[in-house]
Amino acid sequence: IHCDPDVEAVVQKAAATAQNERYTSAEALAEDLRRLVAGEPVLAQPPTTIYRLRKFAGRNKAGVATALVLTLVILGLSLASVIGFVHASHQRNLALDAQAEAESALTREKQVGDYVRSMLTSADPTIHGPDVRVVDILHLWGDDIDKDLSSTPDVSARLHALLADTYFSLGNYDDAAAHYRVAISTITPLEGVDSSVRLEMITGLINTLTYLDQLEEAESLINQNFERA
Repeated sequence: IHCDPDVEAVVQKAAATAQNERYTSAEALAEDLRRLVAGEPVLAQPPTTIYRLRKFAGRNKAGVATALVLTLVILGLSLASVIGFVHASHQRNLALDAQAEAESALTREKQVGDYVRSMLTSADPTIHGPDVRVVDILHLWGDDIDKDLSSTPDVSARLHALLADTYFSLGNYDDAAAHYRVAISTITPLEGVDSSVRLEMITGLINTLTYLDQLEEAESLINQNFERA
């Protein structure tokens, strides 16, 4: 069963038995979850150079692609000016599209991070007690995602998927399955969404159903999505 190493590291740190190994506050956990959603290095992982370089490359795919496109344009101009100018115009449009997509993704991830931060910091210890658990915090806001983010269903779907991943890592498979289902049903009718995002959610649901011994439904999902995968 695949589990993102960063998700696993954050969950382990949040659920650590020793106090000095846990997050010092809900704000610290919220900051690491924001980093997790934004693709930034999480504090729960060792700050090695290779790890930070890998996260940097993951966050800047559009920039790397744009740099490569510009290099090809320059080479094209050196070979033939007319062909080069036509190619440059085409690549400029691609770069603008990539920039627009990057800005849209940045806005979406910022919304996710801000929502996670606001909901986690709402766990007032004077109300819930000083020993409130991560799973208790998750339950506080899991049912409010669709209401608070009704205008941005793609963000809502990603938050449900993030919750599902977290519940799965905690071994709470019933809640994980519930949030995977909501995420899939929310993102399926949307246009312009990378199909791999939905496929990743379906894979998470299949893994969860396996743990719940609901093998017939898991097999059905595998058959339905085999060619797409």
